[in-house]
Amino acid sequence: MKCAHDVEAKLTSSQTLTPAVLDFNTASLIDPSRSEHLQGIARYDRDGRSYLFVSQSRKGMKAGILATVEMGTRDGGVWRSNRQLASRGLDGMYLPPPQADRVIAVKTDEGFSQYNHPGGLAIVGDVLAIGMEGAHDETVHPRGRVDFYRIESPTSLRLITSLANSGQYASSVAFTRLASGHYLLAVSDNSPKNIRLYRSTGAGEFDDSTEFEELAVFTESDLAPGDNKYFQNLDFITDCASGRLYMVLAFQDHDFWGLSRKNRLARYEIMTPGETPALRRLGIQKISCDPPLASNTCSFDASFGAYVTSEGQLVYYSSESRNTGMNGSVNFGELVP
Repeated sequence: MKCAHDVEAKLTSSQTLTPAVLDFNTASLIDPSRSEHLQGIARYDRDGRSYLFVSQSRKGMKAGILATVEMGTRDGGVWRSNRQLASRGLDGMYLPPPQADRVIAVKTDEGFSQYNHPGGLAIVGDVLAIGMEGAHDETVHPRGRVDFYRIESPTSLRLITSLANSGQYASSVAFTRLASGHYLLAVSDNSPKNIRLYRSTGAGEFDDSTEFEELAVFTESDLAPGDNKYFQNLDFITDCASGRLYMVLAFQDHDFWGLSRKNRLARYEIMTPGETPALRRLGIQKISCDPPLASNTCSFDASFGAYVTSEGQLVYYSSESRNTGMNGSVNFGELVP
């Protein structure tokens, strides 16, 4: 079970976070747009190499997409920017991302062939959980479902099992393993704006026999005023020293016309997560996705994911909704609280 250092201090900070800017090439394997945009992002390191899993929604009867991105120029720890200036005398003029940072595979079969809207995702060990909406046929498949995949390799994932989200949508998920060995799952409904907590009934390793029971439902009334937005993504974070469990919820706060868009992170501690959970609010953090000489770096209306390095450093990742970078690349940001 991964844990981060000094989580309480990081999640109560009033600092406005600004990202380091990165890009990856689509390799013509994905083509996100305004109507078929990126939804979720999760970092994954294996055998000394660094990857991202990125989900993309589609329209109609098209299959949803899960893309594997290899960040060949990055390694363990905090990545920092992979951007290179085209000319020392032209600030803001960047080269396309290195060819080693690129999409290397896409998955559109198994659960992705049944839904057009894969959403937020989270990884525990080699198990990837992802929220699925937009069933091609709701008489056959649940309205909202969480699919669990075994990451056999970064380019080969196999569906293990699925969990229907109590007849509701499943826009995003948080996923962790408790000290007891049980798995804990949070699913954002967004219609209505609920967050459902599920716990595995057993404490063994995750496999096709793993089952979940509903533990709690956090409704709008459980969230502080201003926090009950349509959460695009959420994640769990465990503190190394105390073992306490926290949850971050990414959303975009905007006016009625959608002209003023502000990226925000709501932060909570989940009290007694293995019993009768309750929320303790830690406040909202502001995020700036437009650092100097860069724009459209990230959007909390698109993707967001938390990651903990092997050294216990908490890191956030968020991409833009489509590919507006150099040569059709995708911009994304790395935020270090």
